[in-house]
Amino acid sequence: RIRGYDMKMLYWNRSRKPGLEAELGISWCEGGLQELLSQSDFVVLCVASSSETRGMIGVAEFAAMKRSATLVNISRGDIVVQDDLVDALKRGTIAAAALDVTT
Repeated sequence: RIRGYDMKMLYWNRSRKPGLEAELGISWCEGGLQELLSQSDFVVLCVASSSETRGMIGVAEFAAMKRSATLVNISRGDIVVQDDLVDALKRGTIAAAALDVTT
């Protein structure tokens, strides 16, 4: 559905998914999460909660994002450091956040 808005879709994962890229018309961000964050207007988090992902979005990640960016978390609440999110929103580091869950 996002294609109707003519948006370029990027993704980052530990491993590249060429089949998914072709099927969905998406591009893998070779520069990793920080590069994806710096290029994106909307960041949608879709990860499982694990020791590797808990707290993966915090001060440094918010600083890498565009000031006009919106963070959408449809993962578990512990993926985002809540205090850092509140601070980023108060300071205008990012524009908005949509949360399906919180901690």
